[in-house]
Amino acid sequence: MFLLVAPLLLLVGCRAEDLVQPELEHYSQRIFTKNVMDCQMDAARCSEIQAGIDEMKGHANSMCRVLGGLAQARFDAAPGTAGYRDQPQVPNMDMSVNNPSDGYTNVYPSFWVNPFIGQPVATGALVIHEEKHHQGAGETEAQAAQDACLNPQP
Repeated sequence: MFLLVAPLLLLVGCRAEDLVQPELEHYSQRIFTKNVMDCQMDAARCSEIQAGIDEMKGHANSMCRVLGGLAQARFDAAPGTAGYRDQPQVPNMDMSVNNPSDGYTNVYPSFWVNPFIGQPVATGALVIHEEKHHQGAGETEAQAAQDACLNPQP
């Protein structure tokens, strides 16, 4: 009897595997697919911005964490809706928000040559400054947020 049942189980087992496998492949592709992002700069520059955002999301100050989460959502936004983009230099600016409803943070060439480049906390604090502008804050509030996020204490 074992000799009759074994081939049948093997046949059913192989057939069931054929039916399930494509479904599993499709599911795992969805799990590991990276979110779209709208960072319209080269990979190294996008990584610098992401490192700054990551620092803010883990900051001791809850305001920095919240604004870091909003900056992450902007970074991960669908292309054409919000994000980070290189722009031609504007005098005395490293980053800016032209119009809060535009959804983009503009990054100028002077940002990439500032003495703090490569320091994620400094990058993150500047991202937070611009995020405050996206939320409708004026320069005084944005500068206060930037200063608070430069401090590692809450």
